[in-house]
Amino acid sequence: MRLYRSRIEAIAQKVIKVLTEGGHIEVQPTSQLEAFADLEAVMVEYLKREQRLRDSVREQMASLRIPYSDYGKTRARIAREWGHPMGSQIERYLANQFVESFFVSPYIEEVFSSDNA
Repeated sequence: MRLYRSRIEAIAQKVIKVLTEGGHIEVQPTSQLEAFADLEAVMVEYLKREQRLRDSVREQMASLRIPYSDYGKTRARIAREWGHPMGSQIERYLANQFVESFFVSPYIEEVFSSDNA
């Protein structure tokens, strides 16, 4: 999965809408924009971390003179060292981050469902 900055707002709105309509969370209508912003912040932070990873991979490859053909292996190694999700792990990582944000956000009134919902 790849997360695009241009889709962040739509994703945040859809997640809050689906979970609210499904009775999984409670968000007051006056707090919806802030709830969206909380999820947007989670995704923006992920993208910043992703950019730092790319920069680190490039720096390490340049300093160690690693050929570009080894970019994927180098990126995977550094991502593992950092505990940064890759590939199919990204969706699970973001979902877990969303759940954590629901429990600390002052804009989510109540969480009714289990984490896996």
